[in-house]
Order: sequence, then C-alpha cells, then structure tokens
Amino acid sequence: WFISNVSHDLRAPISSIISLANILDHHSKSVDLPGKFKRFIKQLNSGSEFLMLMLNNILDFSASESGCSTTRPGTISFDQCSAEIINLAQPLADEREIKIEVRKDSDRDSLVIDRTRLSQIILNLLHNAIKFSPRGGTVLVRLSLNAGQLLIEIHDQGPGIGLEDQENIFKMFTRADHASNRHSGTGLGLAIVQRNTEFLNGSIRIEQAQPSGSIFKVLITLPPGKPPANHENAHH
Repeated sequence: WFISNVSHDLRAPISSIISLANILDHHSKSVDLPGKFKRFIKQLNSGSEFLMLMLNNILDFSASESGCSTTRPGTISFDQCSAEIINLAQPLADEREIKIEVRKDSDRDSLVIDRTRLSQIILNLLHNAIKFSPRGGTVLVRLSLNAGQLLIEIHDQGPGIGLEDQENIFKMFTRADHASNRHSGTGLGLAIVQRNTEFLNGSIRIEQAQPSGSIFKVLITLPPGKPPANHENAHH
C-alpha cells in the first residue's frame, strides 16, 4: 500500500519532467545548439522516460502482488519497439562507457504482445547487464522473432551468477552475493522480469557465458492474430 501510494505521488512530477524534456528536444532540432547541449537534452529525455518505466515497474509489481493485474496485447513494430527500448538504456551505458551491441533476426516486423511488459523485461535485463559489466565492456542483445516465438538474449561481461544464486535471483529483494555491496538497486528488477515473463506465457533461464558473464534468455510464444480493441486479460 505504501509503495503504491508513493509511486502514484511521483507520477505527476515525473510526467512534468518528461513533457519539458520533449519540448526541449523538439525545439532543439530547429535551433543551432552546441552538440553537448543537444546530448544533454537527449539524456534528459531518455532518462526521464526510463524513470517513468521504473516507476511503472513498481506500480505494476504492487498490483500483481495484490492479485490484480492485466495484460494489454496490441500489434507493435518489432524494430521500432526494440530500438526505443535500447535508447532508454543508452545514457547508463554511456556513463559506464559500455557498448550495446544489438543483433536482430526476424521473419516479420509486427508482433502481438503487451508492449509495456515487453519493455520492462528487456530494459530491466539490459539495465542489469550494464550495471554488472566492467567499465568499457560490451553488452550483447540478441532479439529473434521467428515461427511465432520471440527469443530475447542478453549477454553481459560480469562475474557470472553461481548455481546457488540462480535458484533465488528472481525473488523479491534478492541479489547475488557478489552484488550485495558494490552495486546499488532495489532488488526488484529480476523479480519484475520473471513476473512479466509469466504474464506473457514465457520462460526465462540463465546460462554461464565463456570466458565470463551471464546470458539471460527469455522465450515467449506469441498469440496468433490481432487482438480486438481494448483487449484485457485479468490475472488473479
């Protein structure tokens, strides 16, 4: 209850920041500003959008914990949606001098899925991979859309996750031993990833990468056809 109320109170000021950032971004395209100022505006824009998505993470998780949450599938562009999600994570990657390498393989561009839940899955995994990879490293994102299935693979260059941690890593407020002191965070990110994956009838697993790092793999079987307008599936 407390988290939900505080999150709702934060929504209005964050929305104001997003509106201001959008206005600045729009006008910056018609004004001759130094390159660094244009970068600042873009970082403000993507940073505020990222903050809103994280806030929605908390609100949605709170709703699912109370047994009242919905999925809202719609037809979206695979390329456009994935590009927008990657852009939201770019400021954090730039801050840590990390390169995001994206590889996509698809037999079509459109897919039927809940866009918000898909965004939360990819962005939380990507944020996690950037946070645990060494400065100057590379995070690899593979997105495959074939034969009615969406496969998301995010490969980091971090220390890896031991088998004992893999059993509990998706629980609320749980973090791997190596992360407990060196990295900040709410401990909700991976729990949100798993919850959203379940809502989309998908599965998630972790693999050890060689020579180092972890690979998070999310496999989602997509519903056939186009959903009717305002379609909602309640989960209780």
